[in-house]
Amino acid sequence: MLLFQFAVYGWAALLFTTTRLLPVNYFVSGYQVPSTTVIQNRALTNPNNSNSQTPAVSFANVIAKNEVVDVSFTDGSTFRFHSLWLRDACRDAHHVAAQAGEKILTATPVGPSGICPIRTRANMASVNDDTGLLHIIWNDDSFIEHELAIDPPTVSTFPAQFLRTYANVVAECLVPPTTMSEEEDVDATVDEFAFLAPYSGFPGARAPSPNDITPWRANELQRQDEDDSIFPSFNYSDILDPNSDTNLHAIQTMLNVGCIIIDGCSDEDAGEGALHHLADTAFGGLQKDPTRDIANWKIVKKDGATSISYDSLKRLNQHTDSSIPPHGIPALCLLMHYAEGSGTNTFTDGYAVAKQLQIENPEGYALLAQYGCDAERDFVASRVDSPQEFNRGLIVSTQYKIIQLDDIGNLVRIQYNEVFRTPLTLPHDIFPKWYAAFHRFVELIHDDEYEVKVPMKKGRFMLMNNWRILHGRAGGAASSNRILVGGTITRESIYSQSRRLLREQKNRRHAAIAATVGEGSSFTPDTSQEEEVMIRGRSHEVEAATQYV
Repeated sequence: MLLFQFAVYGWAALLFTTTRLLPVNYFVSGYQVPSTTVIQNRALTNPNNSNSQTPAVSFANVIAKNEVVDVSFTDGSTFRFHSLWLRDACRDAHHVAAQAGEKILTATPVGPSGICPIRTRANMASVNDDTGLLHIIWNDDSFIEHELAIDPPTVSTFPAQFLRTYANVVAECLVPPTTMSEEEDVDATVDEFAFLAPYSGFPGARAPSPNDITPWRANELQRQDEDDSIFPSFNYSDILDPNSDTNLHAIQTMLNVGCIIIDGCSDEDAGEGALHHLADTAFGGLQKDPTRDIANWKIVKKDGATSISYDSLKRLNQHTDSSIPPHGIPALCLLMHYAEGSGTNTFTDGYAVAKQLQIENPEGYALLAQYGCDAERDFVASRVDSPQEFNRGLIVSTQYKIIQLDDIGNLVRIQYNEVFRTPLTLPHDIFPKWYAAFHRFVELIHDDEYEVKVPMKKGRFMLMNNWRILHGRAGGAASSNRILVGGTITRESIYSQSRRLLREQKNRRHAAIAATVGEGSSFTPDTSQEEEVMIRGRSHEVEAATQYV
């Protein structure tokens, strides 16, 4: 194998901002490069930059071999990547428009871009001394005639941590890591995001692990203060403080316990404005209902109401919201707020109930997870007593499973609302056993052992995990002036907000450390792609180390 050094081309400087890679201008002279090229031992960080962060791993050796590229990292590992995967996955400024977050169509190997994927080969690979980025020059034969205004880029660049993270998923491991310090850094990052893995949206994402949730029964809860805050309580202003970790802690606690209470909103501020301000600032915003112009619902007592939701003298049975979702899957969270008056709401941990049902009747539990419950909702007719206006009709018929499991049989979601249930279409021989289990499930969610009553007052918010917690209303406990406003929050909103808050928390830590040691503050670069692949691995309970066993 021949070794070649390269002095025939030059690279423009690569500049980083805190969140994105700025454009780079390349000049590559026209010449043929041997099929195998080796560049060794390049540092990833610039030692003259006191504000630069030392990454968890850097490049140690890179070998371009036409259809594959062998990459060695400073943790001792070596991985073999397909050249086409590298071409397709590149996220530098010539391949992805940073501000838009979109792939540049003149750079992608598919479509009328001027690149032929089946002829793509890595001609040459090197690591830039100043930036530590891996540069790959692509073979001339991979470029074909095209009618676009811009030629495709001839060079792709990669950070070491980006490739090291993806290596566990997409590359062939030639040599396992020999040092674990970098792996521990990665594990720490994975653990930081672990609570989000069940809500990642990746196909086959697993249910929350037992370490990430705290199931409860009513008789196990204790009042937190004299104001009857039976669930963890947070301050409204603290959650809205951008310099505090309270917002992130509130989301993590809600996903762990199922419910949190938010107090501290003044009587003057209470109302729909406060609801939207909190939802938009702290939780990613309310889900838009397709039948009305505003996102939130509003419940006001109405004499002679035909809908149970608007007759506060009657009990409203335990249910999940958006049990018949207008947008696909049910919203992950429900945020409710007392804009006026007082009342008592009821809450049940569906996970705890499902566990008890599985103990009592394993066959029945399995039937509720296998066969669906028929339901239909007219989104305008069911709100006939609402003070709000609706701009269009919507009727959704569906069949959903009350108990929903992941692909290994662990509980992901409870979905149920009795008022919208329609005649069941179960097989004749299944119906008796299914209904017996269903009846017991409904008994348990209303049993005093599981159902807890929480007094609500003007200004108070309740945020709950709508995939887990069933809620309702105690009959006759509401004041005559009670006005309840609220709305649902999608999985995507909670997931995205949590990701942003984790990044900001890490930046505050770095700034505090830098201030302590007398250095300028440094910020975490936008590494969302690496985070995503780590969360994906955790969502399937796949540890990188299993590749090496």
